[in-house]
Amino acid sequence: MAPAGGWVGSLWPMTTRGCFVVLDGPDGGGKTTQALRLVRRLQAAGRDVLHVRDPGSTVVGERIRDVLLDPALGEVVPMCEMLLYQAARAQLARGTIGPALDAGRDVVLTCAACPGFVEFVERGETESDQVHVLAERLLRPVLDAGVDTLLLGCTHYPYLARTIGDVMGRDVVLVSSADETAFEVRALLGERPLGAGRGRHRWVSSGDVAHFAELGRRLLGPEL
Repeated sequence: MAPAGGWVGSLWPMTTRGCFVVLDGPDGGGKTTQALRLVRRLQAAGRDVLHVRDPGSTVVGERIRDVLLDPALGEVVPMCEMLLYQAARAQLARGTIGPALDAGRDVVLTCAACPGFVEFVERGETESDQVHVLAERLLRPVLDAGVDTLLLGCTHYPYLARTIGDVMGRDVVLVSSADETAFEVRALLGERPLGAGRGRHRWVSSGDVAHFAELGRRLLGPEL
């Protein structure tokens, strides 16, 4: 790891307003671990850091989190889940993140997945009016926070890049997890040549194989 203040000083601009960092990804993907490491590095570099989570980090948000995680409630329909997330995010963005940034603090947000995006992608609706409206609602707190870069941390999100880009605007850079993963794999393979020739694909599914094959051909290509 680089000395404290090295890469931090080059990436974090000298500004009176704080910087907003979002770590997104699936459950169990290591978001909290990486967020805590980032917080420690920033603090070691002399930055004043606030670490929050979504949903949570406010009285309203923590109660909503308890509701979403309560198995006694049974299945929560997607629209209800989306509105609960939106309520928690609105409180977090306006009541906690915004004031912290205005006070010059850096904010590291451990973020949850956007409910509803996956279902639209798997139905093949990546640019419909409905998914655009959903993106506007889900991304409103991120827009209000004034981010300049958004990481598409879920495997499904790059399929919505055009819709997300339209909502976020031209001034926000979208970083595709799919592209960055492919670039990293290509670099690793270049360092460890595995021989010439075309490789083989092997697909494994824990669910319905026919459904996986149909969905995979639509998202991954007809060779599946």
